[in-house]
Amino acid sequence: MPRQSLRGISGNSNYTDGAIDRFELTSHWHSHIIDRAAGGQYLKIIIDDLNIHSFIIKIILCQANSRYKNESQH
Repeated sequence: MPRQSLRGISGNSNYTDGAIDRFELTSHWHSHIIDRAAGGQYLKIIIDDLNIHSFIIKIILCQANSRYKNESQH
């Protein structure tokens, strides 16, 4: 069986290995979500606009809040 060459790595791609439902948020999207929440947007609006599952957004906001307070997860 012939070997296949590896695909190029792109820092602009949010999809892991082209697999469906394996979307990875970049640091840009993390800050975008945090900025929208800090600006007073409701969580429901952020979820609907960005089409990202609610628990992911809640985790991002919780992590941002703990980092802001200088709390460590470890």
